[in-house]
Amino acid sequence: GVFMKFKFHGQAATPEELERQYQDAEVDVGSVRAGARCLFYPKWGQAECLFYENLVQIYLRKEECVTRLCCGTADLSPIFLMAVEDSGKIRKTQIHSQDMGKTLLDYVARRAPHVKIGFSKA
Repeated sequence: GVFMKFKFHGQAATPEELERQYQDAEVDVGSVRAGARCLFYPKWGQAECLFYENLVQIYLRKEECVTRLCCGTADLSPIFLMAVEDSGKIRKTQIHSQDMGKTLLDYVARRAPHVKIGFSKA
């Protein structure tokens, strides 16, 4: 496997441990993976880790698509995964579908009961 570089703050974790969690991540929605202890944000051969301990709230946000194409039945509104860190930083990541997002939220809810889970429609 390709060894990824992991960027993370605060929590002590070895790259090997993170690599294993990354490979074993149960939920992979493309732009985000949810592992045993953290969310991974893979990008260009490295992944940023957001540990559940540092996560305050996580929710899905749907942004209405303004362009109404042809018959207008296709819902092209992008879905974003919003992760609020204890530092107040909000991380916004586009994901493929609401179902994937819900799967990820359910997983985080089980792994990290302290995290506030909520859906907000912009």
